[in-house]
Amino acid sequence: MSAMWIVVVIVLVLVLGILLFMLYRWKHSKNELNYTKWVDERLQQNFAVMTTPLIYEYSRVNIEMSMEFTPFCDSEMQYRIQYPKHWSVSVQNDSTLSKTIVFQPPRSESGIQEVLINTQDLSYTGFTSQTYCERIRNHIQTTTPSASLKPSSVMFVANKPGYKFMYSIRQNDRDITRLLAVFVENKKGYVVAYSCDSSLFRFLREVATRMLASFSVTSSEEDLQPHQFTFSNVQSIQWQDVALVGCRLQVPSHWETSVLNSNSFLRSICSRYEVHYFSLTMLLVSVEAMHIEKGKEPNALMEVYQNSLRKQQAMRFVKTVSLPKGQTYQTVSCISEGTMGLIPVRAWSFIGLLRERSPYGFILTFTCSEDVYGEFNQIALYAWKSILVEC
Repeated sequence: MSAMWIVVVIVLVLVLGILLFMLYRWKHSKNELNYTKWVDERLQQNFAVMTTPLIYEYSRVNIEMSMEFTPFCDSEMQYRIQYPKHWSVSVQNDSTLSKTIVFQPPRSESGIQEVLINTQDLSYTGFTSQTYCERIRNHIQTTTPSASLKPSSVMFVANKPGYKFMYSIRQNDRDITRLLAVFVENKKGYVVAYSCDSSLFRFLREVATRMLASFSVTSSEEDLQPHQFTFSNVQSIQWQDVALVGCRLQVPSHWETSVLNSNSFLRSICSRYEVHYFSLTMLLVSVEAMHIEKGKEPNALMEVYQNSLRKQQAMRFVKTVSLPKGQTYQTVSCISEGTMGLIPVRAWSFIGLLRERSPYGFILTFTCSEDVYGEFNQIALYAWKSILVEC
């Protein structure tokens, strides 16, 4: 009997202990909830205290009446913009093809907003404002699947048609809303992006509207110079000699030319200010290194040319064409077609030996936008005829 009472007492003690523990946890949890609520309230109060002056500072009335703006000019990327004088400007990345400038308010504003301008060199791509905007949207959707994108719409920036759209993301435990303005001008893609805390976006976005209204694209002197090639003026433009292994040839002097691989490969691309795509390449192939049987050098060079087309994938062989008189080198010429980036192109290649006993063969290729190939292919003949073997 006494043993049974002992068991009952133990059970009662355990039950009482569990009840006391549950009561303790309930009170503790309540205190935690109250503390969390207290912290949230204090944060909201502090946020309100901090942001209320900002809402007034960046209101339309204050921007128009009191806020001072100062100009920023990027002559390399050809644009001007005005930004709040008390903001800072920094370069995020800088290269010949891309540049990003960031405009930020003082740290005292806790990084609530910023304006970013990204400029990309779109030479030879064929992008329009619409297609470039779609590319930006696709990139955002691919890299940030959680982003909520709104449809794009037409807008005018610097009196030029462009596109704008908005999207929201979660970043660093904050909800961020971004407004992007995208347009293409002077063969450059411009993206002006305004980022702001989502809860304040509608109150502070007026500063972005003001900055976008001040944005303008400038034109360099070279933009205004015509560089058109036609049958009649191909010899009147300036050409320059370029030395390779055992020979030299001429290329247009205003093209961007480089010689690589121990002077055995030349690449010359038209100035980025041209309306269409043009390029000249010349590859010197060591016949001796290929151990080719005498008399079969042309066939071996044709195989090199065809292998090159297969590797490019974007180009395909079309046909072999005859050559006019005027050059003594044993040469075969071929036409190929394809794309260079997004631009349909046609290429005219010259495959031959520099001379009968020369250790080098050559593959000279002129590539041009397909829609103007018939008008400008005289460049190819001129370059081919300019090849000069050096003893």
